[in-house]
Amino acid sequence: MTDTLTTITGIIESRSYDGIDLINKVDAFYNNAWGKLIIFGTIVFTLVGLIVPWSIQRYQNKLLKLSEESLKKDIKDQTDKIKGEIFDELSKKVEEKIKEYDVKIDELKAEMNATAFHLQGNTFLEKGSYKNALGDFIIAARDYLKCNDYLNLQGVLSEISVCLSKLSIEEIEELKIINSDIGLLIEKLEEKNNNGALTQIIRDIKLEVQKASKRIKEKPQEE
Repeated sequence: MTDTLTTITGIIESRSYDGIDLINKVDAFYNNAWGKLIIFGTIVFTLVGLIVPWSIQRYQNKLLKLSEESLKKDIKDQTDKIKGEIFDELSKKVEEKIKEYDVKIDELKAEMNATAFHLQGNTFLEKGSYKNALGDFIIAARDYLKCNDYLNLQGVLSEISVCLSKLSIEEIEELKIINSDIGLLIEKLEEKNNNGALTQIIRDIKLEVQKASKRIKEKPQEE
């Protein structure tokens, strides 16, 4: 009986020892696994903490570079466009100024030419050379119109009337050869007679031309 109890007790103690040993082994396994998990997690988090920011920074730098290139292109396009618009505007302004200067130069030339022929015509008029005086006065009147010098125009038109009253239509027509056409002058006077200031003098000139058509050329005028 005593031997049996001893055997049973031994078996129980042996099994209890094996269970405790098994529990210890399981506990050691989990402790070891948990430690490895912590180490692995630490490594992973470390790598993620390094790689992710680096990847984000690289991506941002790439986007920034693309944005910078796009911005540079946009700036260049806008700059070229503005330069083109400025150039076109300046070209128009320069062209307008050139035209203005051309007009002023033409007016100055016309004024100088009118003054010269007016003075020369006065010299012929003083000598009684009405045909030559008329030729110069017609040219002077035409140029006074070009430079809008209506004050001197009025004076030379009055002198034209005086010359016409002394000449025949034949003598007046002969002046066309030197580009002193009284008919063309009358047309230009009527074109510029917007405010009616030249109406009376135009009528006087037309009347003198009409009277000249009834005169007969008696002798050549002085040259």
